Amino acid sequence: MSVEDFSQLSFDFDYNEDDFNEETPQPEFDQGSEHPSYFGFGLEMPLDSEGDLIFPDEILSDNLIQSSISTVGPVINSFKHAFVKFEAPNQRLSDIDMLSQYIHLRNIDLSNNRIKDLVALHPITFLQVLNVEGNQISSLAYISKLIYLQTLNLSRNEISATTGFPSNKLTYLNLSRNKVSALENFRPDVFPNLLLLELRENLITSLDGVSLPKLENLYVAGNQLQSLAGIENCPMLKVVHARHNMISHLPDFIKLPNLEYINLRNNVIHRFTEVLRLGSAKNLSAVILSSNPIAEDDRYRGEVIIACPASLRRLDKFLIPEAEQAEALRYRRARENRTMEPVLDAAYSTASTPPDASREYQV
Repeated sequence: MSVEDFSQLSFDFDYNEDDFNEETPQPEFDQGSEHPSYFGFGLEMPLDSEGDLIFPDEILSDNLIQSSISTVGPVINSFKHAFVKFEAPNQRLSDIDMLSQYIHLRNIDLSNNRIKDLVALHPITFLQVLNVEGNQISSLAYISKLIYLQTLNLSRNEISATTGFPSNKLTYLNLSRNKVSALENFRPDVFPNLLLLELRENLITSLDGVSLPKLENLYVAGNQLQSLAGIENCPMLKVVHARHNMISHLPDFIKLPNLEYINLRNNVIHRFTEVLRLGSAKNLSAVILSSNPIAEDDRYRGEVIIACPASLRRLDKFLIPEAEQAEALRYRRARENRTMEPVLDAAYSTASTPPDASREYQV
């Protein structure tokens, strides 16, 4: 048959859409049980609360290890070499026991899995970097053997207590988005080298007891803090990020000579006399106080710039021109010399009532 003959052929299908739909297997959803599931095509899988499929847990296998291990480095105290880096994020792993055989690893990434404890890492004593963000870890009990860790990311887990740390070499620790309510064990003998501490979105109510001699960056946004009392025991602090708390009281910052940036957005600071304490942080260059009650006062910007040291270059999102800073300095000196009336929040009947915005002070 030639191509021309083939092109002339016609086909008559007896097509019925209803018959097609009836014969084609369709997936079904069972929403009637406590744990809804998806089934069809020979599969049955549970759904989460948002209707997404829940895939089964996985066990660390030889094949995954071979595809995830990399970087050859010298073995400590030996002339031999071994693999020192392992990366297996997003693998649904709940069992990592096989990893205990790789005792020379120094960098491990197991983020976004389903791991519940770190017992398998006990033999890996020279581990320096560990990322287990986004797992189901509830205890720090198995951290004690990892005394050479320098970087540890435990964010988005189920940790509620911080008592499992031995004396360590950590310079970076991330415990954000856990269930921590009290800060225990944050002492110089436990964390002598810690430079950056992230504790965002926990249940922390106080910083009392925190004493970290080398800490430079502290992130405690999204907690339940009512005060920053305690940070004076971290004398090297440069950055404090504490937005979205319930802070109404500020400590004296005279013991924080290196503080450069503080973010207090969305708290409940309603007294200008609290802001005066920022003036003792002599190297402060940026302050964020928006979405506090005092920010609604007409004199907010002027009073904050007057209260803060001359090093301030930014308030909220806006830079401070030299002319405005010079004028603030003139007012600051006038108040220091008592030729200008100070802000006296205590003279007002309620704590939430700021000073009268219409009142003008003369130098």
